[in-house]
Amino acid sequence: MTRQIPTAVEIINCRPPFSFFFDIIEKLFKAKQGNKKPLHRICTLARKQGARTIVIECAIERPDVVEEIKQLDEHYQKLNCSSPNNGKAQAIKFSFFSCDNITKETIENVNHDHFIGQGILINYYPNVKKECQHSYIYEAILPQPRLAPTEDMPRVGLLNNFITTSRKFLCYVLNCEFNVFSVYYSQQNGVTSVCAHASLKMSINSSEAIERPSHIKDLNAILGKIPPLQGLSLKEIGKIIVEHDLHPLIINCMPQVNYLYKEKNSQGSDEKILWGLLDKISSPSLKNIIIDAMEKNKDINFHYSSALAAFIESGYPALLVFDTADILTDEDSDFPLEHVVSVFGYTRNSDEWHPEALPEYAGREKWKFLPSSSWIDHFVIHDDNLGPYYTLESRALEVDPKVRAKYIIALLPFSVTNRPHFIQNFASNALSRYLKTHKSNRIKNQWIDYIIKNEQQIILRPILVTLEQYAMHLFHSNGHDGSKIGEKEITVLKKLPIKKNEKEIFWMVEISLPDLFSGNHSKVGEILLNAHIYPEKIKDYQDILIGIRLPKTFVIKDKNGGYEIIDVPLDTHSPIYLTAHAHHEW
Repeated sequence: MTRQIPTAVEIINCRPPFSFFFDIIEKLFKAKQGNKKPLHRICTLARKQGARTIVIECAIERPDVVEEIKQLDEHYQKLNCSSPNNGKAQAIKFSFFSCDNITKETIENVNHDHFIGQGILINYYPNVKKECQHSYIYEAILPQPRLAPTEDMPRVGLLNNFITTSRKFLCYVLNCEFNVFSVYYSQQNGVTSVCAHASLKMSINSSEAIERPSHIKDLNAILGKIPPLQGLSLKEIGKIIVEHDLHPLIINCMPQVNYLYKEKNSQGSDEKILWGLLDKISSPSLKNIIIDAMEKNKDINFHYSSALAAFIESGYPALLVFDTADILTDEDSDFPLEHVVSVFGYTRNSDEWHPEALPEYAGREKWKFLPSSSWIDHFVIHDDNLGPYYTLESRALEVDPKVRAKYIIALLPFSVTNRPHFIQNFASNALSRYLKTHKSNRIKNQWIDYIIKNEQQIILRPILVTLEQYAMHLFHSNGHDGSKIGEKEITVLKKLPIKKNEKEIFWMVEISLPDLFSGNHSKVGEILLNAHIYPEKIKDYQDILIGIRLPKTFVIKDKNGGYEIIDVPLDTHSPIYLTAHAHHEW
């Protein structure tokens, strides 16, 4: 067994002139060729949040850390580079606080608001006579970054930052518990794990749907993988997600061909298979429908950020896979290298110019609707190569042709067939048809008349919701004039044709106008669409539409296929649906 290197407990005042570069990173990170960037990033976040104290402890005996080191042992023993007793390892736990005067005796009195975060750094030596070969951040539990406190202001969250996937973690510092909500972070070690492992581990361990944390050993056991590892395929990533009782929805960002997992019943057993809609569909008629739909929607210019935003705003994490150049040769190849990052949040800029400007200056005929993702200027990501809580500019993967988006892999707690870009286009057509027939409806409303009269450009925002979430959202929605939907109208939702075995999941596509969306953060209604029916025939298109809610009006499809128009009290705009709130928002 590898010899354990103990780490002495230290409580360090890290106020200036203390240097994170030399007093922490260069001191603790032992591998000369290792990637220090994640540790640098963690220290940078700590400094920006006003870190004043660092507590150093030993984590070498933590059971999951012991198992991680054991996996490295087994790898090097198979290479005949090590015997069971001639390696050594160190696991350093470091915690940051924004307050002074912490001691072993006073730690329990520290306000949890001062806890900035915690990480574990592993240093691994395959042979005691050799230098450290691996130094990496085994894990980091870092609450959402906040501004450093001042004498006049406590710590507050960053402006317009929405972290939609996080869970509660229990951190121990000097045997004292700190409960924090965080997005899990992990760095690959390059032997038993690669970037896909790290991103999967980050996304899975940050999901509230997962009861037990997942470790690298678990991921490799699912695949039957033996290190060293070079990378994971889409199918392998999908298999890992499925084995954690989640459902992957995979979108190809390059051509307009999209992938999904479909459950196929075969001799009484459920088999999860990956299929490409155009590559492997045998039905010529279905293929023609899809091709025809693509031709009709060429002017929409599907952008990966719109699909990614739909999952993140719905509260579900996603993996973003992108091509990278081979930095060793700097040459293009038929099989470019790929990297994976974990996406779990976004920032919104309500003053963004281009969503309204481009249709005005380029011509409205090219813009059937405005996707709400146009106001999302960044996605919040963890990159195991660079560190946690980076913001990825929504158009960053278009700057260099060698670094471009390739796949989005959403981790959903339920199966979904229809993808966001199809849903947005369908919702746009459904709303357009309804507005053309509105004059014949008995229910009148100034907002609907305003949209029709002024030919206002519509914003569409697709969100995955359960029937319970939608009902609670409507029940708690207060209109701009104080009007709201009552319990009587909420009971009408029971008429929606949603099957119980589909877990009552559907797409809620919010309808808004530019000034309402950016100024009031509100909407005028929703289009409700089936998340499970992919159109293979004309009837399927009819079955996708579940209902439309507009001010004063609720059009609900009943279980017999007809539509019922209901007068509802909410007759103005109301707040958009949020799975997470920014600490403060502009």
